[in-house]
Amino acid sequence: MHSPQTSIKETFPSSRTADGCHFIGSLESIRGLAALAVALFHSFHLLPVDGLRVFDCTLWNAPSTSALLMRMIMIPFNGGAAVSLFFVLSGYVLSLSLERDRRPFWPKAGAFTARRFLRIYPALAVNVILLFAVFQGVAALNLGLVLTPPTPEQLWVNLLLIDFPVNGVTWTLPVELAVIPVILLNAFFQRRFGVVVPLLIVILGLVALFTPRLVHYSTTGNFGFLFALGMLAAELAGKGRLLHQRTPAIILLILAISGLLSARFVLGYESKWSLLLEGINSAILILILVHGPRLAIHRILEMPPLRFLGRISYSYYLYHPLTLKITMGLLPGFFTLATMEAQPFLWSAIIALVSVPAAIPFGWAGYVLIEKPASRWGRRL
Repeated sequence: MHSPQTSIKETFPSSRTADGCHFIGSLESIRGLAALAVALFHSFHLLPVDGLRVFDCTLWNAPSTSALLMRMIMIPFNGGAAVSLFFVLSGYVLSLSLERDRRPFWPKAGAFTARRFLRIYPALAVNVILLFAVFQGVAALNLGLVLTPPTPEQLWVNLLLIDFPVNGVTWTLPVELAVIPVILLNAFFQRRFGVVVPLLIVILGLVALFTPRLVHYSTTGNFGFLFALGMLAAELAGKGRLLHQRTPAIILLILAISGLLSARFVLGYESKWSLLLEGINSAILILILVHGPRLAIHRILEMPPLRFLGRISYSYYLYHPLTLKITMGLLPGFFTLATMEAQPFLWSAIIALVSVPAAIPFGWAGYVLIEKPASRWGRRL
């Protein structure tokens, strides 16, 4: 959640556009909240409730009241919905970024590809190497943490984005890289054919989602349509202001947020219909924030703490597994797993309260030391 790589400030260098500064600030903060949701989701699904990991329970099949309650608590911390939102947001801002670049297509395409790589991979590589070193060091020093250090082979497959044994959340990043040709294809044809191009890409993406036997199946094929929905929203955004009446905008905003967060609770965690609903509602949410009337949500999203969280969201997303694993490695030294599983609500909250804030300094350091320098190099292209 894009997984959270696309910097709104970098995509739109001036925050004082005709749409107002809330355009930039709101989307940046949404990225931060989505990264926070992923971290909270991971914290709350670790302990079983009545012997079951409840993240894939639905309204219809929860085996107990306790499992249903835990699943309901996790609705606002919906990591799956957050990733869908990241991907739609990536399609949206990257499509507009290419549209605003007035250079000939091929120089623009080369620079765009290089910038995306610099935006994503250096921070990822440093993160994976650091996690590997930390876990190896913990194991070598015998500090009493219950951790299984990754092997050098696992380090390499994670760095090559073949598999993700060192840092599981990095699975979203090859998806971000793999859709670069699709975004460029959309930009190449869009000026001539307009909205037809992203609409056709959405349709092809849905074919790949619902009939994988007809196409080469891959993780990208499962999520590619989400980027296309973002590209479609960007094309619709150019047709003028939308939803300028407050009441319809507020109603649609409530429905979009509710649909985004509850789709998997109603339809199932692995449901493809859940992905489709999350994508549509993410696109609606983005359009309302950008082109709708100024609402109370804009003032909330412009608060400095949320803007800060948005800026560091990519590195925060990358480093929260480190603090989560350390937290989970420390707790068994003081409390038995049986004790924690006997009170999953209490201990899930403790895990979240320890690990989620602890990732903020790592996120800030990754943003300042890795993301910003890499992005500066990219802007020279």
